[in-house]
Amino acid sequence: MSEVPENVKPSRRRRSDARRSIDAILGGARILFGERPDATMEDVAQAAGVSRQTVYAHFPSRDALIAS
Repeated sequence: MSEVPENVKPSRRRRSDARRSIDAILGGARILFGERPDATMEDVAQAAGVSRQTVYAHFPSRDALIAS
């Protein structure tokens, strides 16, 4: 039996509404950062039509969002 390293989390399927939120966040961020590189996470949330908490639920920091 093979062991899974402790630092590897099992992958799980995202709910369809979570996937839609992520897609909206990424799409909004691409457009917004192209126009305003200094845009905040609140700005991204507004552009994506989601709450700031939803953005942070999927992307723990602005750097993590930009890296995506």
